[in-house]
Amino acid sequence: MLEGLAVGLLTGVAGVGGGFLIVPALVLLELPMVEAVGTSLAIIATNSAVGFYGYLGHVAIDWRAMALVTAGTLPGIASGVYLHRFVPQHALRRVFSVFLVIVAAFILYRNLGPMLAEWSRS
Repeated sequence: MLEGLAVGLLTGVAGVGGGFLIVPALVLLELPMVEAVGTSLAIIATNSAVGFYGYLGHVAIDWRAMALVTAGTLPGIASGVYLHRFVPQHALRRVFSVFLVIVAAFILYRNLGPMLAEWSRS
């Protein structure tokens, strides 16, 4: 519950979350990677539906962009679900860990300059 609260706060405040944070949180709770991914997808779907409903009618939604991105992700999802059967659990964990480190380094790289500039003004 506490991990869910932390993920929810980060998602709400910074716009990060989804599988990026939920899967590691579930793996820390000792769920197998496959179950963590499936559980994460159910959580993301629920969160997305609630968030979408909350924004609907309050902000402009680019329906064309949404349709294009959705259409682009569907073949990737289908391929990933199929290929998942052939990837060992330990390899999946390692690849996901490397991916998280790369994304974290990229985010740090993109934000370090502005963050340091802000701190120097204080």
